[in-house]
Amino acid sequence: MHIHELKSFYITDSLPNNEFINNQFLNNIRECQSTSLKDKHDSITRLDWDHARNGNRYWVQQFLTHLQPKLDEIMNNLGYHNAIIQEIWFQQYNKDDVHTWHVHGHNFTGVYYVELGDDAPKTELIVPYNQESLVTPDVSVGSLLIFPSYVMHRAPTVNKDIRKTIISFNFDASTISTNKLDKLHGENNV
Repeated sequence: MHIHELKSFYITDSLPNNEFINNQFLNNIRECQSTSLKDKHDSITRLDWDHARNGNRYWVQQFLTHLQPKLDEIMNNLGYHNAIIQEIWFQQYNKDDVHTWHVHGHNFTGVYYVELGDDAPKTELIVPYNQESLVTPDVSVGSLLIFPSYVMHRAPTVNKDIRKTIISFNFDASTISTNKLDKLHGENNV
């Protein structure tokens, strides 16, 4: 086997009016149906992963009015169209919670940071082909992080008595823009 490096990417951006979005979201999920995850490796105080494919949840409908335009803008800049969210859920971490190394399905994964104190651990990514290069994107409250779903990542242990809240989502880009590609490689090349 020969492994050839094909560099990947991650994107950071932010949602406009994120303070309003975050307050609205936290109010909407206060009584929302959720579970916890506690197993040998992971601990998440509160999440609604079991409903991730249900786009009709009230908080999802409210949040998508802010997320979808930004997501479309980002994906269009990359040469993709029609970002279709397949799964969306929230996770709340408290002291000692952790989400160990994992990957997601679909083309891309997104993380939106609702609550992230100064001392809260940030998402870590690892380069898949050598599993040696650790990257910690510079994110804060209101940040949006997007990366290919095959990228291994984790949420390190929360060591302080704080709460960290994120919205995570998996999505596909259903089409690409051929305008840039046609100009770069000629219209008849495959």
